Amino acid sequence: MAGVTTGNVGYLANAIHEVTKSA
Repeated sequence: MAGVTTGNVGYLANAIHEVTKSA
């Protein structure tokens, strides 16, 4: 997870949340 920006962190968190709530 080296070099991850805060923007990417927010995007990934949102994407994971979208997947988990729809699964």
